[in-house]
Formats: sequence, C-alpha cells, structure tokens
Amino acid sequence: MAISTGSWRFRTMIVSVMCVAAITIAAIAARPAEAFPRQVKGGQTALEVNINTFLALINDGFSATTIAPATLQYGATPTAYFPIRSSGGVFDPIQGSGLVAHKGGLRMSKGSTTVDTTNLTIKCDPVLNCSLLGTGLKLVPTEVVQIQNPKVKRSPGTITLTGVGVFREPTVTVLNTLFNTTVFQAGMELGVLTATMKV
Repeated sequence: MAISTGSWRFRTMIVSVMCVAAITIAAIAARPAEAFPRQVKGGQTALEVNINTFLALINDGFSATTIAPATLQYGATPTAYFPIRSSGGVFDPIQGSGLVAHKGGLRMSKGSTTVDTTNLTIKCDPVLNCSLLGTGLKLVPTEVVQIQNPKVKRSPGTITLTGVGVFREPTVTVLNTLFNTTVFQAGMELGVLTATMKV
C-alpha cells in the first residue's frame, strides 16, 4: 500500500509536537517550588508552656519569668509572648526557611543560679528543620529547642508558623550542668510556639 509523502510528514510533525509537549510538562512538574522570601516587619511569637514541663520545673525549685518587652501570662496554660522586631528578618513561606529575631528574652533561676536567654531567633531550613536559638550567659547563639512538626500558613499581610518546641542534646546537658539538676531530658516539650509575622 502506498503512503503519500504529505501524509507521512503530517504524522511525523504530530508525533514531534506531542514529544515536545510531554518533555515540557515533565520539566515543569519536576521544577522545585520557587523561593518567595518576605521581609518580616513585626508581630509576636507566643510560647504556650507545656503544663507537665512547667510543673516539673517548679517542683525542682525553678522560677521563670520574661525579660521586657516580652510578657508572661499565667493561667491554665502559662504563655510567654515575645515581640518580633520591626526589622525581624526574612521568611520564605514557600520554602519554609528564614530567620526571625525577637525582642526581650527568658530568665530562669534556681537557687543562686540565674540564666538570661536573649536574642531569641527562629531559624528554619528546609533540610535542617526549625529551631529556636538564644544567647545565654553572653555566649554565642545556641539552640534552645528544636521546633518539631512546623506548619506554615499564609494570609494577606501575615505568615504564621506553628510547631512544638522540644529539648534535645547538647542543650539538655548544658542546662542540667548549669543548674545542677537532672530535670531536663531529651524529648521534653517546652511547649507550642506560634509565630505570627507581619509581612
């Protein structure tokens, strides 16, 4: 059976177009999400302290308060509020990464030992996950807790990050050594962190 040259060329052109389209769709699907960094212009982070952890610290002789302008509210769930700096950093809600700096801090005391933790900063990385960093004893910023199961939501003018703050090593050993205690344990929950960022 004879096949006309025109018909063969037409079918070849259709196949070529379909191949190009398939390659283009595959390339788009494989492309990672584009970065979307936003300047953080203020807001606040609430720390709802885990009640079991709170009671364990109180029973071990600890007292805790915030350093102004951070505030602390007692109740069924003690909650500390840390203002986010007006030039608080940059956060990318698409990649789930960024740095968010806060004002104030947290003061913990037991007996004659008092530790002020300031320069609280939320640091998120899509690979390394999120952590709450702080400067204690005028040392370099170190991890206070890891923020586990972080979730990011966007709304007009606001990015909200929530997660559970959990103590881990080497922070546990450092705190136990400083305060001469064994109350801090790896996996102990500090509480739920909710950072509401204005962008």
